[in-house]
Amino acid sequence: FVSMELNFVCFDLQWIAKLFSSLITFRHSWVKDGIITMTSLKQIWKLGSREIDCLMGVFERFHIAVPSRVSDEQQWVLPCLLPDTRPEKFASV
Repeated sequence: FVSMELNFVCFDLQWIAKLFSSLITFRHSWVKDGIITMTSLKQIWKLGSREIDCLMGVFERFHIAVPSRVSDEQQWVLPCLLPDTRPEKFASV
């Protein structure tokens, strides 16, 4: 997989699959109301902000994650982990 737009080359697709599954296979405490923060991703993946931005860019491209503007902290919505009822923080959206 190569993404020229994101300056990203991945030779091991299984690695990306493992990162993806680490977020959505189970409901973890670090995903709240379908939202994951940069702080949580740093703890989970043990990567820096630049690497996480690049990986989340790949996830955004495949519509696995959507950037959220609900908070000042950098965060993403994981649509597949949204609760059945609309979270209060999205009431005005």
